[in-house]
Amino acid sequence: MVMTVLCIFLQLAAASASRDWLAPFQRLQVSSPMVVHVVTDPARQKPDLDIAADSMGLGWTVQSQVQPMTFGSTLLLGMDERAARQDFSWPAGGQVATLFVPKPLDSVSVTGGAQVWVDVVTGDLSADGKSNLSVQRFLSAVNRSHLFLANDANITVHA
Repeated sequence: MVMTVLCIFLQLAAASASRDWLAPFQRLQVSSPMVVHVVTDPARQKPDLDIAADSMGLGWTVQSQVQPMTFGSTLLLGMDERAARQDFSWPAGGQVATLFVPKPLDSVSVTGGAQVWVDVVTGDLSADGKSNLSVQRFLSAVNRSHLFLANDANITVHA
């Protein structure tokens, strides 16, 4: 009994520990059927990611890593390869994530059935694969506005 409780505790701690610290990034790419809310909070010093799967002991099913890319560091968020190969699907609410960022994102792209709501974006928006991207405010120079849609995707910009 004690060993079982200890194993469960260690699994929960290990699953959430990987997201305690995120390297700085300017771009977001969500590539699985996740529901992600992005909130810009200038009072924060660093980004913070809260994923419901972590609290369910399913943190291993979510990939979240910052990678250097051509146009800037990008947070890659989606289902882990192992879970995808096993045709895993999250229980109700397990696919929900909230991302707090200290400044507006430069770019957001969604694919694989992702549902993403962002309060402020300053650059490119792209969506495909039956994904939805909703942006509350789009702050971009006139010559820098780029929206890319493909294959049953939806991008909505409110202001």
